[in-house]
Amino acid sequence: MKKVLQVIAIAAVLMMSEIAFSQTVVWKDIRWDAYDAARIAENDDGYLEVKPTRYYGGAAHYSTPIDFRSARTPWIEATFLNDGQSSGIQLVMKNKHRAYTKIGAWGSDKNYVIYWYNYQSGSEGLVVTSIVRSPGQHTLRLGMQENGTVDYWIDDVRVWTTNNINPDNFEDIYLTAQVSTGTFVDYQFGTDYSPPLLTVKIKIDIKPGSDPNSVNPRSKGKIPVAILSTMDFDAPAKVDLESLTFGGTGEDKESLAFCNPSPEDVNGDGFDDLVCHFYTQETGFICRDTEGILRGQTMEGDPIEGSDSVRIVPSACKDQKETKKDKKK
Repeated sequence: MKKVLQVIAIAAVLMMSEIAFSQTVVWKDIRWDAYDAARIAENDDGYLEVKPTRYYGGAAHYSTPIDFRSARTPWIEATFLNDGQSSGIQLVMKNKHRAYTKIGAWGSDKNYVIYWYNYQSGSEGLVVTSIVRSPGQHTLRLGMQENGTVDYWIDDVRVWTTNNINPDNFEDIYLTAQVSTGTFVDYQFGTDYSPPLLTVKIKIDIKPGSDPNSVNPRSKGKIPVAILSTMDFDAPAKVDLESLTFGGTGEDKESLAFCNPSPEDVNGDGFDDLVCHFYTQETGFICRDTEGILRGQTMEGDPIEGSDSVRIVPSACKDQKETKKDKKK
């Protein structure tokens, strides 16, 4: 009898601790409605649980307020917990023209996927990103630029951009779970999306033709640095010369001397490169430096950055050590 009572007590506790799924939940000051036969609830940690009752998934849904719908640059993001295995989580946006897009994980797919569909034109697109899903907390984000372009983010990586769906605004939002219950940790939205500038990684060649690239910080000369062009980057046309800095940190503001007025192909790949010269003593190189860093901007204002190896000449290292020793005395 005692054992029976214990079993009943345990069952009662389990029933009391079980999440009360329903059709409507107020979470993050938003009324969410269960969609496509899903059940939703807020758990003890304050997270939103979305329990699909069908294999292909269900969602928590809400229609955004008028000021958000009419915004030119809206953004939304959802943070969730992923088991890294079978759970499928998607952040979905749909507009009044039935154009929609989503980003997330599908079933047991290893990589995050982006999909969009335009009901009016019948066009659609599918992108399998290079981001591999992993256990833990992750954030999905959609942001619309002023020209209607939609950016897709996974954590802090912008993985895709498209204007193919051209939605008027963000209207219906869905937090979708597939296969198993999805746990959403946070949800945010706003009307002021402005994608941060992404640094353009460029290739540089310090002292073209030299190997190693020896630098004597005490030299009164200049260090030539070639900014190499590629098929996608025309250095002579793209680089804002006045923005360039070069040295041990890349932040040495007064190091630029001049850039050659005539482009030249320094590495023989068929593309004209830009060669600039920097005052050695203004580059800030010290004994322990092993690379030189060049920073600047394109003519459009996008940041650029490149690096190459350097070898600080032994005599400079000796001088620096003696100088430090003398200072201690």
